[in-house]
Amino acid sequence: MVQITQKGNNFALVFSVDEAKHLGMNSTCEYELSKARDGIWVVVEQGPLEKKAPLQIDETEQKIIGMLRTLAPRDRMEEWFEKKLSKVEAEKFREMLKDGRVIKFKSSEVFRKSLYTLPKKSETKTSSAKNFENKEKPIEEFSLEKDGFLVVRNELRAKALSEELREKIKSGEIKGTRSFSGEFFIIQSPLLISSQTKALEALKESSSTTLQQLCQKIDLTPTLIRIAMEFLKEEGQIIEKKKETYEYIE
Repeated sequence: MVQITQKGNNFALVFSVDEAKHLGMNSTCEYELSKARDGIWVVVEQGPLEKKAPLQIDETEQKIIGMLRTLAPRDRMEEWFEKKLSKVEAEKFREMLKDGRVIKFKSSEVFRKSLYTLPKKSETKTSSAKNFENKEKPIEEFSLEKDGFLVVRNELRAKALSEELREKIKSGEIKGTRSFSGEFFIIQSPLLISSQTKALEALKESSSTTLQQLCQKIDLTPTLIRIAMEFLKEEGQIIEKKKETYEYIE
């Protein structure tokens, strides 16, 4: 779908590769749409799009944040938590601890060791409870506000969204990935964690489970489950034996 942004009294247009090919235009250029007079509009090629560096998502930091949100208290204890980290993760964890992105907490001085947790401001920001629609619809109609996730097929739009959501992705509030089929998934982290947890519990009950069976078991939309599966595959927790048939890795 063409991207349209207003620039003064005119409009800037950016076409997808398929749209540009069909219209005989250049997908790497921006076009200006202006009104000449009533009933007549003029489209002018403005030159190459400004290239923005793709967003670098700190996957290591996101993983550590996810662990601190989901692990049982005993697994987040000082010295015990560090044993769960790889060398790279341990280095990142020390950095997060030093600058306050992770803090130590003791409910009483009776306890010898502290519990690692996230600052209250960060937890409030990223884990606010919200009920999403949980309704299947055409992918272009999904939104972060109503559904908690987005599915994007246009690479230029995906890059623009990544830039727009940079701070939320960096803080771990939102996560993004690209599927093998070329779709870009952007999802709010609390919703992703909740969906992954439900999916894993269902997958552990049988040797392999289809997407349709998961929909019935955990009452989530097919698109949301596909997104959760994509992240679980990346993390090495499941495999996709054949299209939309998944198996939990022991």
